[in-house]
Amino acid sequence: MAVKSKWGARLSKMKSGWLSSEQQYKEMFGASDIPEGVYVAKLQDCELTESNSGKLRIKREHVIMEGEHKGVSVRDGLNLENELGLVFCRRWLNMIGAEVPENPEELETLLVEIKEAAPVCKIRVRHSGDFTNVDVLSVVDDADDGEEGSGEEGEGDEIDLDSMNKDELRALVKENDLEIDGWRKMDEDTLREAIREAISDSKEESSEEEGEEEGEEEDDNVDLDSLDKDGLLAFIKENEIDPKDLGFKNALLMKKASEDKLREALQAVLSEDENEEGEGEGEASVEDDELLEQAKVFCGTWDVDIAEDADLDDIKAAIAECQFPEQELDEDEIKLLEALELTECIQKAKPKASKPKSIGKKK
Repeated sequence: MAVKSKWGARLSKMKSGWLSSEQQYKEMFGASDIPEGVYVAKLQDCELTESNSGKLRIKREHVIMEGEHKGVSVRDGLNLENELGLVFCRRWLNMIGAEVPENPEELETLLVEIKEAAPVCKIRVRHSGDFTNVDVLSVVDDADDGEEGSGEEGEGDEIDLDSMNKDELRALVKENDLEIDGWRKMDEDTLREAIREAISDSKEESSEEEGEEEGEEEDDNVDLDSLDKDGLLAFIKENEIDPKDLGFKNALLMKKASEDKLREALQAVLSEDENEEGEGEGEASVEDDELLEQAKVFCGTWDVDIAEDADLDDIKAAIAECQFPEQELDEDEIKLLEALELTECIQKAKPKASKPKSIGKKK
């Protein structure tokens, strides 16, 4: 038999209200449980109001549109009666594409128009103690939720700087060799803007003459005309071609280049490599062969263990593991180590310590 309680009947009457309170909880307090990060959200409300201290402010409310937190309301406010608050208000209006009024009295009407427009935005949610702060990063257009790579020129090809935290931004700088002075000391927002400027910079002028004159000739094994932009980028990556050799300041600018520009730059570099190989290949190969034979003889003399089919790089790696007393090396062996750029393997002779002068009485 179930145990009866004097509170049971009253609690039972609350059932419908209890169930409906879940949505109200999400709207009122759910934002405090949301992890900091970037979300797609729709502006649901914005209006003038007063803070608890009587200061004029704009109250905003965004509703998250996607993910596990879909439907949760995020509320925050912009204080208007201090200089910094006014700056953030202007930034918000610019981010959502609203025309910033010259007269602040027009804000009241403008907020009504913004609320009716209900823009869908990318927002960054941050927590500061009990407060939740919202930074509006951009407006999400209808075309904005298209698939990646929809545009020819693109805006950074899948790179969403606004969604990255400080560590991710730093990794982006290092991985793409971006030339940003003092980036290690920048705060997150400053670094983000510096990266945006670096990747939107115009490309360093590549050698267009080379691309034009070599338009007909391509690498014997690769038909560049048959490759699309993704194929060209894959070819560059597979062959470890430096973006700077292609005339681009960094890898991000290279990824933003059009398909034709990439193909043209590749044609120029591949043609240049062919010419250089044709001119110096014979001479270089002869020198390398001679160096290889000398290195093998050296390893036999000094009992350095190498495989029968070892190439010059293998032999250099084996020699680099050893030390050779300078006084036991002949002149040719020293020259060989210098040619192999392995002079650090030469063990310098230690200078003999001079005997201290004996101290005694003069006779």
